[in-house]
Amino acid sequence: MVSKSPAPPVPTPAAAPLVSRAVPVLRAARRTANAVRTENRLVSRYVFNAAPVWRHRRTTAPTGEVARVAEELRASGVAMTSVESLLGPGDALRTLQDEVARARVERATARDPLKPYLIELFGPRPVVDPHDPVFAFALRPQVRGVAEAYAGMALRVQDMNVWINLPTGGDRTQSQRWHRDLPDDHQIIKCFVYLADVPPGAGPLQYIRKTHTAGGRRQRFSSEFDGVGYRVADDDIEATYAQEQHVTAEGSAGTIVFADTRGLHRGGFALDTERVVMQITYSSNASTRRRNLLAAPGVGRSELGGFRLARGR
Repeated sequence: MVSKSPAPPVPTPAAAPLVSRAVPVLRAARRTANAVRTENRLVSRYVFNAAPVWRHRRTTAPTGEVARVAEELRASGVAMTSVESLLGPGDALRTLQDEVARARVERATARDPLKPYLIELFGPRPVVDPHDPVFAFALRPQVRGVAEAYAGMALRVQDMNVWINLPTGGDRTQSQRWHRDLPDDHQIIKCFVYLADVPPGAGPLQYIRKTHTAGGRRQRFSSEFDGVGYRVADDDIEATYAQEQHVTAEGSAGTIVFADTRGLHRGGFALDTERVVMQITYSSNASTRRRNLLAAPGVGRSELGGFRLARGR
């Protein structure tokens, strides 16, 4: 005679209130844990990133333009260079421009209904091919080297896309207003490569120097949540920071801007000229941001070790 396993207990109605009370407690605990891993420098570096820190320490210290840009980024939170200054003479910029021009012809591009001022050329979940010059650019040693020298550890590409900011004729909205990026990593290092000229009318990045530091982050403002992020009023920024701290990153095609977007910034408010920039976000193992990059068909994850791919792909 085969014995039967006892049936699992059926939850009683009395247990439902306990479950409903536990859910917010668990959510609060998760938020606290995420805050510790992204806000505490020691936890971020030596709990979640011990191996990347060790690997970086074994590499040769940067020199030349890479070192200069990393030091300026460390001091100010924002730094500017160019494709030629960083990589040397060559056709790197022209290759990027040609690839993006081809992609704009081949791809169906539509405005994001939540962000009508923005087109993400590679969509919300970019498909990464290591042989594509656009995605390969993010792993160039000089480009990633600036981000890693600033962070003091090996990093991977968390996100990248080509942003096309369009004139809309409306007021500033969402990330076009002053804000800090949500704290999903201890440092949020972004690289913007200008694929066309970015004059004042194209909505260049604006940044408040030194607001990326521990002291700068402690400055608090009344803010407005717009459903995406917290925005700070222009008047508060003007009353708090001297004009010498304001940076407006205008530039010609080929300009590269690095920024730690834990600092106060805004951008993409195109008035009369579209802004076409490649955006690269580098992150550490402490990042809590959702992964959205996918591997191209037929490409193994081992070929994309420099990218933080979405799980399961």
